[in-house]
Amino acid sequence: MLVADDRIDRRVLLEADSLAKAGAAVRVIALPYPGLDDRDAEAFPHVDIQRIALSDRRASRVRPGRAGGLSVFAPLLFLHHDGFYRSAIAKAADVVVAHDLPVLLTAALAADELGARLFFDAHELYPEQRQLPAWRRSAYRRLERRLLPKVDGVITVNASIAAELKRRGSRSLPAVILNLPLAARTDRPVSDDAVSLRLAFGIPPDTHLLLMHGSLSAGRNLEALVDAMALVEGHRAALVLLGPDGGIEQALRNKAESLGLLWKGVFFHPPVPQNALLATVATADIGIVPYREVDLNTRLCTPNKLFDFIAAGLPVLANNLPELRRFVVERGFGLNLPMHDARAMSDAIVTMLAADLPAISGRVAAAAPDFSWEAQEEEFLRLFDIGAATAGDPSEGRDVRH
Repeated sequence: MLVADDRIDRRVLLEADSLAKAGAAVRVIALPYPGLDDRDAEAFPHVDIQRIALSDRRASRVRPGRAGGLSVFAPLLFLHHDGFYRSAIAKAADVVVAHDLPVLLTAALAADELGARLFFDAHELYPEQRQLPAWRRSAYRRLERRLLPKVDGVITVNASIAAELKRRGSRSLPAVILNLPLAARTDRPVSDDAVSLRLAFGIPPDTHLLLMHGSLSAGRNLEALVDAMALVEGHRAALVLLGPDGGIEQALRNKAESLGLLWKGVFFHPPVPQNALLATVATADIGIVPYREVDLNTRLCTPNKLFDFIAAGLPVLANNLPELRRFVVERGFGLNLPMHDARAMSDAIVTMLAADLPAISGRVAAAAPDFSWEAQEEEFLRLFDIGAATAGDPSEGRDVRH
């Protein structure tokens, strides 16, 4: 399984873990972990995670195969192509899985070299991200157009993106596997890294704790979210931004400080390990998804945090986007309200605070078991012709290179 992450997306790890427990030998090839200890490997011990050396950029000789003339552009489309490619072909494999478009060309070349089936798990509509340079969006669209019809199996995260990928050339309608977390069961030990956000920041019991977790990155409407918190003063609400710095954390801190909210109404917490995330999320009162419709990718998104909130039993406040409506309003899990600017967002927060939050929490908690990875694991395994998870030594199984 090829994935261009340093902190590997939960979706990749859960898929790999399920395959390993079902008897496949699974290797996940990724970038170096941004820290001394690989917390992904710690949380998913059944998965063989291989981190490439960033210095490995020796030119690789490849057979073009299904990629044709596109093969010469592999190092341009993915900076670490050579290291990933060599790692992928170092051991025989039956299946190679590309997680997201940047690694699809590399995965296709590796699959052809190995004589393996090629799967593509599209986490999003990658070429439709506004923050990418125009030339890169154009190149990725060309890559998508050329390779989608030649992929043996396509998986994606929701029905809207599946329909769009079918329109763009997928041979069949992609299978939809939601970005669901492991169930928050009492029989599973919680990591010592789990945090009570309320206790960590001394937020009073009568103050509603809003949580936005994930990378603090541009294009997520986070600046307006911080501004909005200045407009809801007096409504007993605090915001916690939990996650790694995606490039704008300092700017958000500066904004909160200029508004007199830093460590008062707006708080920042570093990321927690995957096996501590749900327990940490559950200590909030409301989960917020403030993403604004800046491009087609965002319009059709269903981010991991949406399902974390549901699994943790939190009412959800989300912007009024079609896939978010499908899960929030249509199921009674919260409210979808316009969040195009700080004023609209503050109005949305105030409206949410006035809602019957205990009733919404009850509906979310009742549905939570249906929104866990365990509820769809068997469906995922069928895509790889592997039955329900069974005990055994994963090292003796078939090889699936993610």
